[in-house]
Amino acid sequence: MTPTERRLLTLSSLVGAALTLFVLVLWTFGALSPLDRWLYDGRIRWFQHFTKPPTDRLVHIDVNDQALETIARWPWDRNLMGALIDEIHKAGAKVIALDIVFSERQRPRNERQPDGSFLEIRDDAQLAQVVSAAGQVLMPLNLNVDEPPTALQKTLRDNLIENLELTIGETFEKVSQTGTEHPSPEDREDLFVGARRAAMFDRLDRELDTINPFPENPDALADQLRERLLPGENRVYTGSPLQRLVNNQLEQVRALRALRQHSLSVPGELPLLQADDALMPIPELARATGMTGFVTYVPDDDGVVRSIPLLIRHRDDVFAQFGLVMACAYLDVPLSNIRVQRDRIILPINGGRDIVVPVHERASRRQKREVGMLMDVPWFGKEMWQFMFDYPGYEKPVQHMPINMIWDAYKTRQRLINNSANADRAIRRIYRFLDPEKIQEMEQSVPPYDDIAAWAKLLNDANEEVEESGFRKAFEELDPSELSEDYTVFIEADESLQALIEQIPRFTQQLQRSQNALEQLKDKAVLIGWTATALAADFVPTSLHHKSPGAVVHGVIFNGIVTRDLLRRCPGWIAMVTALVIGIVTTLAASTLSPLRSLIAAILLAGAFLVVDGLMLFDYANLILDVAGTFVIIVVVWGGCTLARFVVERAERARITKRFRSYVDPVLVNYVIEHPGQDTLAGQVRELSVVFTDLQGFTTLSERLQEQTVPLLQEYMGLMVPIIRQNDGYVNKFLGDGIMFFYGAPLGDEHHSVHAVRTALEMQEAMVDFNRSLTERDLPNVLMRVGISTGPMVVGDAGPANASDYTVLGDAVNLGARLESANKTTGTRILMTKRTTELLDGHFLIRPIAKLQVVGKQESEMTYEAMAFTDAATDEQHREARLTQALVDAFVGAKFRLCLDRVQELDQLSGPDKFTDLYREQCEDHLANPPTDDFDGAIVLTTK
Repeated sequence: MTPTERRLLTLSSLVGAALTLFVLVLWTFGALSPLDRWLYDGRIRWFQHFTKPPTDRLVHIDVNDQALETIARWPWDRNLMGALIDEIHKAGAKVIALDIVFSERQRPRNERQPDGSFLEIRDDAQLAQVVSAAGQVLMPLNLNVDEPPTALQKTLRDNLIENLELTIGETFEKVSQTGTEHPSPEDREDLFVGARRAAMFDRLDRELDTINPFPENPDALADQLRERLLPGENRVYTGSPLQRLVNNQLEQVRALRALRQHSLSVPGELPLLQADDALMPIPELARATGMTGFVTYVPDDDGVVRSIPLLIRHRDDVFAQFGLVMACAYLDVPLSNIRVQRDRIILPINGGRDIVVPVHERASRRQKREVGMLMDVPWFGKEMWQFMFDYPGYEKPVQHMPINMIWDAYKTRQRLINNSANADRAIRRIYRFLDPEKIQEMEQSVPPYDDIAAWAKLLNDANEEVEESGFRKAFEELDPSELSEDYTVFIEADESLQALIEQIPRFTQQLQRSQNALEQLKDKAVLIGWTATALAADFVPTSLHHKSPGAVVHGVIFNGIVTRDLLRRCPGWIAMVTALVIGIVTTLAASTLSPLRSLIAAILLAGAFLVVDGLMLFDYANLILDVAGTFVIIVVVWGGCTLARFVVERAERARITKRFRSYVDPVLVNYVIEHPGQDTLAGQVRELSVVFTDLQGFTTLSERLQEQTVPLLQEYMGLMVPIIRQNDGYVNKFLGDGIMFFYGAPLGDEHHSVHAVRTALEMQEAMVDFNRSLTERDLPNVLMRVGISTGPMVVGDAGPANASDYTVLGDAVNLGARLESANKTTGTRILMTKRTTELLDGHFLIRPIAKLQVVGKQESEMTYEAMAFTDAATDEQHREARLTQALVDAFVGAKFRLCLDRVQELDQLSGPDKFTDLYREQCEDHLANPPTDDFDGAIVLTTK
């Protein structure tokens, strides 16, 4: 492993560890709770492969929209509710649970009697009798656990308990003496009203410790308590707010005292929710019910019901949840026998294995406190709550019965009762005519009106006596107008008797159908609850349903307990350790694998964890493991480590690239970066322009400077290289004090010759400043010679694979190098080939120099010198260029005398130099030794 790889591994590991710990901290403080809830709901929906079949011992009786249309609008009369409960009881239901709180009284009604008088009917009392007679009837209470009372509310209540007649001003004056913070004026009245209601409840509860809360005359009890609690109230006026409050709270206190027989005794240290207010059934029903349980929900912070508290403390009493109570009643487990621990509730089963109901506790922002004794609702089925018990297809509304079926059974029974009553009247009239003594015998053993068999026998007996009497046949032969009133009554009774006998089979069939329809209720737990959409207030969002009736939630609690299909939560430390291990694995994958492979590994890891957690832990083992942190760690750690590696590799790449560019031209570096698919730069033949430069006099200078030569050379290169690169040149080599560079590769350049010449002229201009700096340091000046060659050349990687060099090769390249050194002979500074000049397009002032045959070549090449930019050239330079052209033309044309004249003119213009000396010597030599006829004007160079 290279140092860079070790550095990357170390950094990635640190980043992964830091991100893992960061996510764990966020998770601990609840920042990932929304994701945890979403994943919990997902597991409920997606993982039900090992779900146990639901119980068949529960039947839901649905009060649906059809019932509200066909039976009656709500609220239904209590006598109707009593009749429906009685029908369910007669059908053999073991437990009848009503998810309906009868918290308000129904006004008594007056019923006309046969003698014309009116009888007051108290339907509440009749319903209480039905409930008491049915025995195993569960009636609910709704506990208010929205928010715990504040210190101010408690102080207000404590002050009002002793004197309920305190005004709002007097109360807050007393509170101010305790140092309690005062509320805003707009909140004072609401706080006062709530505190007085609570204080009234507490005071009445205390007073009833010494008074019978259920006397024969409840009104007298209310009067007695009003005298005790409100001594300053006017007894004549009974409608004051305080007196109405006494009456209202007295109902609640009496109901609570009746329900206390169903409360539990639990350890005091349990983290129970506290409720100071409740909606309870009226006292008569509270006394009559066989059991009670609360129907309170405690939604999560997003409003969804995922768990239910199984125990809640109401003031000093602890009540159990509705579904739990229903399960205990069905399983014959007295509430007093259950054992309550902090993390479980144990139901002892007689002759069987105990049922252990796991519970947990959590902090709730909604409740602003710790919520304990929570049971996760063990949902099953699909999105349609009506089909939940149709296992495993969940396609039909199994174990849901519309209450209309109970209503139909009740109406059938009522018709039977009416038929029996009509039979009773008809038989009495028959016997009054035939044998009055028979009436006395009937009085001693009159069967119930719903005993259809008994009344069928009585009807048949009476019919036989009528047949034997012969009156029926005799009356058929008489004129009805001749009959007396007694005979007429007899005949009408006889006709009714025969009609009733004919109806007996039809009524028997109806009764049988009703009994068959209700047969599924026998020995079952029956739960009556709202499903009517008109009463949407009783619908709650759940993990499985957008809106679910509250009764369905209680049914699921019942099902989970009865089938023992209960969810258990893993300890929080297991979730943390799991997330930590997953974080380490993800960190290793992201630190050691490529981004793509590490992404695949992260996806596989997340998928494997989903299968293990969802299918094995949650579905098969019924274990709930919080997993939001784990999934977030996989995403965040992979992303963070990959990003960290990217940043580090990018920085390392930039560092290496920067360093690499000091050895290789950035043009090539950028080209390779932009073309990553090209592993090598294979040779290509292209027309390019190559430039060679050298410094004349630098050897002398270096001998003088010794070790200081390198800084000076760096200074020189620092001036020249930027000029080359600004003109798109590629710096190929540094040849001591010389430079080789070319144009047109690796990036294409149509104007490579123009750029090459421009670079040479700009470099010559830069030499002025460089020499000036040398003069200032008392150093000799140097001259730069330039050779430019344009032509076809091979460009690409040269050398072995592990030590290749991007360069140009060919005759045109060699020619450029020879032209650079030829400047020493010609006395020029920038020599270039003819092909170079052909591509300049008039941008520069140039002059021909000579047709040179450089060392190593058999052919001569016309060469030129770049004098200046065309726009910047002086008149003298233009004249010099013209004279030079004439001079070279004369020499090439073998007009050596004329050439000498032009040499003389050029000397007079710019002074003698190597250029004119060269041509003077060549002309004189050719005049002394005339050339052959094949003379082409070439000057042969003998040195490089």
